[in-house]
Amino acid sequence: MLKDHFKGPGAVAISYHDPVAPAKILTKFADDSKKLEIRAAVLNGKLIDLSGVRALAALPPREVLLGQLLAVMLDVPTSVVRVLAGVPRGLVNLLAALKDQKEAAGAQPAV
Repeated sequence: MLKDHFKGPGAVAISYHDPVAPAKILTKFADDSKKLEIRAAVLNGKLIDLSGVRALAALPPREVLLGQLLAVMLDVPTSVVRVLAGVPRGLVNLLAALKDQKEAAGAQPAV
């Protein structure tokens, strides 16, 4: 429970849009100053401990995560198109190989 972590002097940091940014800032400040001790955090109504805050701080920035998500979303349709284009290409290659084989067989003199 969060109220158990409010013993002695304390502070609260709030972010409404990006939970990673304050975790990064506070974790870096705590590592540099040694005067700040991160006890706990709340993310989406769930209590997370110091290791959870450090894991959150280790995430890339929001813009990078959105870029990675967009790259994955764009890659899926591209891969599907590439696979679907491979089917007729394979058929054309097969027909060309059959044609070449028949031409080679017809060009050889009968023994």
